[in-house]
Amino acid sequence: MSRVAAPDWLATNIQPDWFDRYGRRVENYRLPKLDSEREALGSTIGADGLALLDAIYDPTAPQWLRQIPGVETLRQIWVQQFYAPEPSGTVKWRTVKDMPPSTIAIHSPHDVEAHYSSKRLNQFLVELDLTGTVINLYKNLNA
Repeated sequence: MSRVAAPDWLATNIQPDWFDRYGRRVENYRLPKLDSEREALGSTIGADGLALLDAIYDPTAPQWLRQIPGVETLRQIWVQQFYAPEPSGTVKWRTVKDMPPSTIAIHSPHDVEAHYSSKRLNQFLVELDLTGTVINLYKNLNA
C-alpha cells in the first residue's frame, strides 16, 4: 500500500502500533530467536495484513484503492504466506509444504519477478526478466 497514493485514508485505517512494528525493514537478525516467538510475530503480521486488506476491500472504501499495484502485491503475498483465519480469528503462517513453488512465489514486494532457483546442490538468487530478455544473475549462496 503506497503511503503516497492514499495518505489520508491510510492514516485513518492503520493501528498506531504498526509504526513501531513496520517502521523499519524486517531483517532476519531483528526477528525473535525462539520459534514460538517467531510464530506469534507471524500471526500478528498476518492479522495486520488481513485487517488492512479487509479495510481496502470494504464496500465503503474508495474503489480505486483496489487498483493500486502494491495492494494486489500485498494480497498475493498474504495469500501465499498465511492460511485463512481460523473461526477464532487467529491467522497462522503457512507451512513450507503449503506454500507455492519458488518459481512462482513472490519473494520481494519490490520486485515481484525476482525468484530463487536451484541448480544441482547449489542455491542461487535471482533470475530477472528485463525488457523481454532473460538475464540470469546467479549468485552462489554457498560461496
